[in-house]
Amino acid sequence: MLSLLPYSFRITCIAWMLALIPSLKAEYRSFSSSDGVTIEAELVEATKEKVTIRRTDGMVFKDVPLSRFSEADRLYVDQWLEEQKAIAATPDITAESKLRLYVLAGREEEIVDKNDDRIRFVPYRPQVVIQSEEKETDYRAVRGTLVILGNGMNDNDTYIILQSQDFVMDVLSRQKSIWEGQSFQSSYHLDKGGYGYCGYLLILRDREGQIILSKASNSSWEQNPRRVLAAKNSSGYNVEFTQSKQLMTTFGLPE
Repeated sequence: MLSLLPYSFRITCIAWMLALIPSLKAEYRSFSSSDGVTIEAELVEATKEKVTIRRTDGMVFKDVPLSRFSEADRLYVDQWLEEQKAIAATPDITAESKLRLYVLAGREEEIVDKNDDRIRFVPYRPQVVIQSEEKETDYRAVRGTLVILGNGMNDNDTYIILQSQDFVMDVLSRQKSIWEGQSFQSSYHLDKGGYGYCGYLLILRDREGQIILSKASNSSWEQNPRRVLAAKNSSGYNVEFTQSKQLMTTFGLPE
């Protein structure tokens, strides 16, 4: 599997795939309130009366009355609802769906802190690639979650959630589809320690919200994904995520 190949070779493989397929990112747009306030956000859920939007920094505004938005935004929501009706008429993913899942954490070269050369920042650019082996079936608006996990630099038996990102993507028959996640970074101190990348969990859900497919770098996470999904940020766990653990340091914990 791609995730088990040497890192440099995985980079080459992903770069080759990226050259062949378009990337899919969140559809952010400017939403304006009736009193003129504007934010960049993506539409997450909507009804004829209320909407839920996610700002570019991840903050979610839930069940905001549609009447508070501009006329252009209300028209956009109407069009979005019509698209959702069309999507609902297409096939949903199942456990028998012929899909191959690949994950790249996208760990980049470490950056030395300008003010303290013992502090290191590690940037990540996570990506999900899905290869469909379906001959005719397209899956529209497939929902999933990618969890990037870390463990202690000085205590590698303590595991944490470095980042968890939800996504929506179309998976077309006989094609590779890619989702590019939001970039983030972890950090550690050469003396105080910190937390670095140790693996991932990827899950896909059906339209009812049930986990249909999962893939992870650790068999325990793949077989019991709900344990990882239920983990709290800024908390430590054993490798199976069945017990919480006291953190030896809070340095470098993701915010």
